[in-house]
Amino acid sequence: MAFDVIKDIVSAEKEADAIKADAEAKARQIKADAVLKADGIKSQVKQNASAYEKTAVEAAINGAQAEVNKITLAAEEKCVQVKAQAQANRQKAIEAVIGKVVGINGDS
Repeated sequence: MAFDVIKDIVSAEKEADAIKADAEAKARQIKADAVLKADGIKSQVKQNASAYEKTAVEAAINGAQAEVNKITLAAEEKCVQVKAQAQANRQKAIEAVIGKVVGINGDS
């Protein structure tokens, strides 16, 4: 009878060791699966971030286009004004140069 009890204890210990080894193997597999899943999630997040960045940049460019057009139009209007003013002052400048070169009385 004592032998049967010892035999049962040894058998139970072996079974416990097997259960423990199986649990450790399952834990390692769960951990490896979790690492793979986390890597996949990180990769997806990077892709989503890249797509969001591209969309955000395009939206910013499109949103700024109206302001760019406004600034360009204002610059073009200013150029027209400066050109008109230069044209108006052109005759005065020509006369001033001629006056300096030829002299006030036409004497050179």
